[in-house]
Amino acid sequence: MAVLSDGQARNLIEALDELDSQIETLQASKRDLLADAREGMTGERKEVIAQHIGAVKTAAKRLRKLRMKPEAAEADDARDELAEHYVALVCAPRATREAAE
Repeated sequence: MAVLSDGQARNLIEALDELDSQIETLQASKRDLLADAREGMTGERKEVIAQHIGAVKTAAKRLRKLRMKPEAAEADDARDELAEHYVALVCAPRATREAAE
């Protein structure tokens, strides 16, 4: 089994520490960016602001997934379409549901 030398371990720890620091900085930047967006929607109800911020976060997450794992994003789309079909089926008037059976 290979073991890290003291120098390798030190370098790895320092690199990880630096990355954690960068992550904290980036997360603070994201919080500030979202706070600015919320402030730009003054006058709107809290629920409306939350809905829009949530939609933006979802869109950003979806964009990342499309870039990194397009096949997984396509599978998500297919699953979501199927789920919408099932919701529509359950919410349809009874006569429509019985005709579908």
